[in-house]
Amino acid sequence: MRNKLPSVSSMKSALESRKSGFSIRKIQFSECEAWDFEKGAFKHKSHGYFDLIGVGRLNERLVSRIYLYQPQSAFNGLLESSIEGETSFLIQARTEPGNEGMAQFGPTVQSTPANYQRLHGGRSTPYLEFFFSYQPGSQSVCESTQLDLGERYIHKTKRLNYVRANIDVISQENYYWLPASLVPEAVTESLLLDTDLRSMISVMPWERVLETRDVGSSTFVSFLRASLGTPVRDSVIGEITAKIASHSLPISFCNLEQLENWQFTDNQWSDVHSSQGFSVEMFHVEAPGREVEQWQQPLINSHSKGRSVLVCRIRDGLLELLLDVHNETGLVTGAAVFPSFLRYPGQHADEHEDRFDDYLDSEGAQLLLNTTESEEGGRFYRDINGYEIILIEGRQEYFGIDSSSYYWARVSELKRLLNLSNCCSIQLRCIASLLLGLK
Repeated sequence: MRNKLPSVSSMKSALESRKSGFSIRKIQFSECEAWDFEKGAFKHKSHGYFDLIGVGRLNERLVSRIYLYQPQSAFNGLLESSIEGETSFLIQARTEPGNEGMAQFGPTVQSTPANYQRLHGGRSTPYLEFFFSYQPGSQSVCESTQLDLGERYIHKTKRLNYVRANIDVISQENYYWLPASLVPEAVTESLLLDTDLRSMISVMPWERVLETRDVGSSTFVSFLRASLGTPVRDSVIGEITAKIASHSLPISFCNLEQLENWQFTDNQWSDVHSSQGFSVEMFHVEAPGREVEQWQQPLINSHSKGRSVLVCRIRDGLLELLLDVHNETGLVTGAAVFPSFLRYPGQHADEHEDRFDDYLDSEGAQLLLNTTESEEGGRFYRDINGYEIILIEGRQEYFGIDSSSYYWARVSELKRLLNLSNCCSIQLRCIASLLLGLK
């Protein structure tokens, strides 16, 4: 069975079918026996899940924050093959408890060690053998370790592996072949591709997608291709990576139940002064077809929508992108490369955002693309972000009001950074996928 997707409408139909039988409902913490406080953290009894932990001191400053702690590196794998003569990617229609819309497409493998090692007694993970063992006729094209959300996790990373299979691969139930020619349209659709699939698309070679594009009257595709094919300036890469290496944020953990800014009730955990902008709630989930079909878990529920903006300009016929380097609490590197502007779900607009928007207005900003995307549904309950690709004239440099540093980079340089381990934020990887949809 090939299960090749011919259109975006067929992708949406596949997701609708996938939702059958899926349900999620909020429950009281006392209704869940599998989770409890242990040694100052909130843990699953198997010790194979994530933990919720408290941070009481950051860089010698007193704080009162909750973070997710998941030291085991999650795994994402994307399989490429030729289907009916066209480069295609094997993706899965998957339900996640916290997804806005319940179902999205993920990469071929999207799993934590607890799941693919079957610590919870679930089913085996399909296609894992292509990424974890030798398979005749297949080759690993690119592999890296990447950062996750630095203001939600402490030191979480993900291993990303892109494999090309030159053999016949049969798609199983809920798995589909996405043709390279459909990727430019798919990336511009809201709530269709999850963050892990967008992340994989950003690090994979883009030539196989761009070669399907008919430039025609599309000036932006020409600018994108030209910028991707331009030699990387070592000075730009060197300056950005040196900036990342200069950051370090000492963190002190504390007993979760002793956090002064958090109120713990049976219904939810509340951020009293809304410094983090979310609550923690417990849910019961039923998901037929998943490795484990029924479970209970806490999810982070943010109080407002986030925003991610990637600013671009045209210089000498090349598309250039404004990148931001700054620190985040939970990043194992201390700092990373981000989009031009970032506001997490639950955070309030502030002076930084006002100044950024004033800069866009002064530079004749033009919105090229925008989507609405859901954060990882396995940890967050309907947390959404607005993604924006904005074109400006770029006559003036932008200077923020905090510790951020800004750099203009060509697409070839962005791709070099994206493929370096522990360099780029997940927000940059996700929004970079939108560039393939420029018209």
